Amino acid sequence: MPCTNLNNVSAVVGLRVWYLFPKNKTIHALSLGTYFGCAIATIVLVKEQYPFILLEMSQGSQTSQSPVLLWVIYMPSLVVHTVFFFLKIVRLAMASEPVSETFLSLFFKE
Repeated sequence: MPCTNLNNVSAVVGLRVWYLFPKNKTIHALSLGTYFGCAIATIVLVKEQYPFILLEMSQGSQTSQSPVLLWVIYMPSLVVHTVFFFLKIVRLAMASEPVSETFLSLFFKE
């Protein structure tokens, strides 16, 4: 189910953010709140869209009703990944040692 897979990926990214800010309790609270908010919102949205998902899976493109709102399921994950990406960029900007590598090489290393 997409809900479980999206939340697993978000958890891994959240653990990475947690590792990047080991002593910052505010960032820990923000990352936990963002992750659990994403998980709850995804579950609620999948629950609301479940009849349309079943209809689309059973009838495919033969349905007369277009599943216009199915993309909404992915919005919480987009939000959580955007927040975690921003936190990774903040951590990169806060690096205390001089950065000898280019920004892109450090970004791809993360």
